[in-house]
Amino acid sequence: MIPYRWIIFTFVYFSFTTQYISYLSWNPFIALAEDLFGFQMIQCSVIVSAIAIGRIVSQIPGGIIADKFPPKVVLISSLTILGLITFLVSLKASFAIMLVGQFLISVSGVVIWPLAVKIVVDYFPQTRRDFMSGLLNTSATIAVMGTNFFIPYLVFNYSWHAAFQIISFLCFLNVIILLIFMKRNGEKSETSAPTKKRFNFNDVGLLLKNKGFLLTLAIFSGALYSAWGTNTWIPTYLVYKAQLPATTVGSMMAAFGIAGGIAMPVVGLITKGDPKKKYRFLFCDYFALAALLITISFTTSETLLWILMPCLGIATFGHMGPMNMIIADFIDSKIMGTATAVALFTWQLTVVAQSLVIGKVLDFATSPSYYSSVAVILSFGACFACIAILFIQKKLKNKELVIQ
Repeated sequence: MIPYRWIIFTFVYFSFTTQYISYLSWNPFIALAEDLFGFQMIQCSVIVSAIAIGRIVSQIPGGIIADKFPPKVVLISSLTILGLITFLVSLKASFAIMLVGQFLISVSGVVIWPLAVKIVVDYFPQTRRDFMSGLLNTSATIAVMGTNFFIPYLVFNYSWHAAFQIISFLCFLNVIILLIFMKRNGEKSETSAPTKKRFNFNDVGLLLKNKGFLLTLAIFSGALYSAWGTNTWIPTYLVYKAQLPATTVGSMMAAFGIAGGIAMPVVGLITKGDPKKKYRFLFCDYFALAALLITISFTTSETLLWILMPCLGIATFGHMGPMNMIIADFIDSKIMGTATAVALFTWQLTVVAQSLVIGKVLDFATSPSYYSSVAVILSFGACFACIAILFIQKKLKNKELVIQ
């Protein structure tokens, strides 16, 4: 008989993937929006901003919900709302409908990431958490590749309505499976989540007084600042500075994503939740990420970039498994959802700041050389994460921090 922890992980994996597909659904439409909807680029940008704002304002409440209510209730509620909103968006195209719809899509699915991390911590032993967390994050890679391939395909071969309706169908399919097969609390199973003290709102304030959590928050924010910024901005560098054709850039980014997707679970098998291995690996990974970004900023050779891009993919995504688990090193797992949500909230604020800085720099671009600064700006987060890791290692050595 399959242990229940694998069953619930499978449910969460597909829910996480579906949520991410919904969250990313607008991105492929940006290039098509003028022809399909008559939207100007400024309107597309406003919709992107609305999606980001939706995540920011609802992230911490979403984490609290993940801690306070049973996983089945949270997943079914979130996916049902997500499916309904996505279906309503598919009915009519207007700027107001798309703006409000995409904002609500981002709000509806925001609870699933912290819940997914919490379930990995609750149901799997420490030696398997890095691997399971890495495996979980491959769903984000699948969602990125899936939306960028299937949404344009559906639009050109059927209609834009079909793209949103199929995403809505995926949400409802998840809901039906959860209703039939998922236990309410995971009880009556030898591999169910351990019994813990109940969540208390006072625990949220204690997070900001926890030195270990604050340092892991610095690692999380710095690492994702560089990682997701790389995913967003490096294609721009490859087009404008390296002067590569869009088709070549697309192929390079595919190699980047595939290498990163493979690396995520593999790294978990190597670190196995061991704190020394975990922090040493993360330091080396972030150092390599910063070094690769700076190297790429001086590189325009297509041959060399074909070598560097898969390496960059590994450095960008390979850390995701152990990084998601370091927060659990210093907090009670009963508030894991909230802690993860606080980390995501902080990261999203840094991403907004990063985008504003890079956008302002590129506004003054008078030659392709300005685009080299993009990779350098992206490297700052990885450097910041390295410094935070050194602080944690020092405090652990001096026994100023203790891993739970």
